This record gives sequence, structure tokens and C-alpha cells, in this order.
Amino acid sequence: MRQGDVYGLLGLNGAGKTTSLRILLRLLRPSAGRVELFGRAVDRHWLEVAGRIGAMIEAPAFYLHLDGMTNLQLLYDLAGAPSGRGPEAVLEAVGLRDAARVRARNYSQGMLQRLYIAQALLGSPELLILDEPTSNLDPRGILEVRQLIQRLCHEEGRTVLLSSHHLSEVEGLCNRVAILHKGRRLVETQVAELFGADERWLEIEVDRPEKALELLRRIEWCSEVELRDGRVRARVPRARRAELNARLVGEGFAVAELVERQPRLEDYFHQITTDASGGER
Repeated sequence: MRQGDVYGLLGLNGAGKTTSLRILLRLLRPSAGRVELFGRAVDRHWLEVAGRIGAMIEAPAFYLHLDGMTNLQLLYDLAGAPSGRGPEAVLEAVGLRDAARVRARNYSQGMLQRLYIAQALLGSPELLILDEPTSNLDPRGILEVRQLIQRLCHEEGRTVLLSSHHLSEVEGLCNRVAILHKGRRLVETQVAELFGADERWLEIEVDRPEKALELLRRIEWCSEVELRDGRVRARVPRARRAELNARLVGEGFAVAELVERQPRLEDYFHQITTDASGGER
């Protein structure tokens, strides 16, 4: 992970996303290995490292009888009033300025989630560690959080490490991802490099799709062939699209439609986790 990254941790339930974040924050101790942040061993230099991190992990917890501003002020004071953003500024950043003096017990789940993000921003940390930052938010709140994360990274050079179940969100927000499976990392890469520039998904509407599926699986330059929603899908080099169409027609298939689809992170995630599970779905 590099400065300015929006780095996404992906995985099925139980893959180890939240556990990994808890280990980084010393909420859990690793059974083996070494954890470093900012080039420093976390177990030996935690006080030095902790002041450079803002985090939200699992469910938010606040003094519900106090208002949002007071909750943040208490946390800000406990942290020694670090330089950078104070309570008022972070409430503004997450869209809770008008609810600053509303008791937390009267906040909706989405408002509590934004208050939790606000406390992570106190003091302008260099690294934000966010566990499911858009859960419980309505569409407008999701958009605001995305824009906030992008602004922190692109304009201020902050680094964000987040976990999420929303693959489309990660694809649009993160520049780097790691996919976890049963506690181990399957892949770590730039999102832009996940898909070969020369290959695209093809969706083929054809009569006898099951037979067409068998044919494509025998063609060496067709990969990741599957049947979905009655259509055959495969990754095919762009230069061979016409050849594939001719092959199908020559084999007696009636091709109604052959459409190129931009590959998605969801497709890649589905394929790599299925492969890691030995073909189980």
C-alpha cells in the first residue's frame, strides 16, 4: 500500500477482512508474522504509529445521551487535541453540521455511520482504516462518503484502506485491491491491471447454448467460459471475435447476438474465488 492509495480488501464472509484490519490496529494479535505501518513495527512503535491513523471498524458506539459534537469533542480531547481537523470541521465533512447538537440516540443508523467516519477523520490522519464505510447509508450518503474519500486521497494525499462487500463501489473508488480467501491473500493488484487490454468479455445469444458452451470450452483462446442467464459468456481476444462468430455459424449455430462487455471487478472476483474454492459456488 502506497501513499494516496484507496486500497480495497475484498473477500467472501469469513475471508479475514475485518480480522486483518483488527490486527493492523492491535485489537488482535497475529499468531505469526510481522505487522508494519509507515515502515515501523506496530508491536514496538504503536504509540508513534497510532497518532497517524484514523479508524472505524465494526459497529459504531457513542454516548447516546450526548450530542454528536460533544461525542467528537470528548474523543478529540482524549487524543490530545491533535493538529488538523477538529470536531466542527469533520462534522461538516461528513454532512452532519446541522445535526451537531442532536443527541446521538436520535440519529438514524446512517447518521451514526457518518459520525463514526467523522471520528476517524479527527486530527487529519495520514492513513484511514475503514471497515464497510458505506454500510447503513442511503444512496445520497453513499455518494457523499465516496466523494469524501476521493477528496481526501486526490486533494490531500491521504491513504485509505477499506473493506467492502460492494464490488461496484470498490471498482469505482479503489485504485488497488487485495482479494482474501480463508485467511490468505489470493491476489493484490492495480484495479486497472486486472483485465488484459486485449481481451473483453463476450456475451453470445445463440440457439442450443449448452452445446455452444461445450464448443467454446474446447477452443484454446476462449477462457472463463460459462453459461449465465441463458447466454454464453467468455473472454476472447478482440482480434478473434469475427473468427469465433464464423466458427459458431460454421458449426451450425444460429447466432442472434454477440456483444462485447467491459470486464468488471465482480466477474474477476467471482472467477478467482470460485477457483480457490475448487469450483464450488
